[in-house]
Amino acid sequence: MAGLLAILQVLAPARAADSALAIDARRLTVMMSQARDIEASLGLSPAPEESSVSLGPYDDLVIAVKSYNLLAPEACAAHKIDARLCNGTFLPRWLGGNASGLDDTRLRAMTDETAARLIPFWTALCAKAPRPENGEPVCPME
Repeated sequence: MAGLLAILQVLAPARAADSALAIDARRLTVMMSQARDIEASLGLSPAPEESSVSLGPYDDLVIAVKSYNLLAPEACAAHKIDARLCNGTFLPRWLGGNASGLDDTRLRAMTDETAARLIPFWTALCAKAPRPENGEPVCPME
């Protein structure tokens, strides 16, 4: 029994890391969905959201990057965000790969790299979005 308990204690932190990683990667897809809605509220015509299936953090990152690459050029061309955020297409090296063989450390680095590019874009769009009269936040994660 003590051996099983020791194994579970070792595995528990790994599951916690997996959960945090999954949440962080999924959050980026939600941010890009919100960015799409904000662009529409600003009178832009963002490309429709691609239907895609997420099978985990890697898929969420791919979905978020693809969305960003569709949304950012439109916001930049319309001067809706600061020109310093208009850095062209985001093509991280890992984008063309797949999830097999990726450990949590690598996925965390990929998530952090993606967040560093997408969060400033999302934040800038959230700041430009029309505020609702009821005082609700435009970007619920803000």
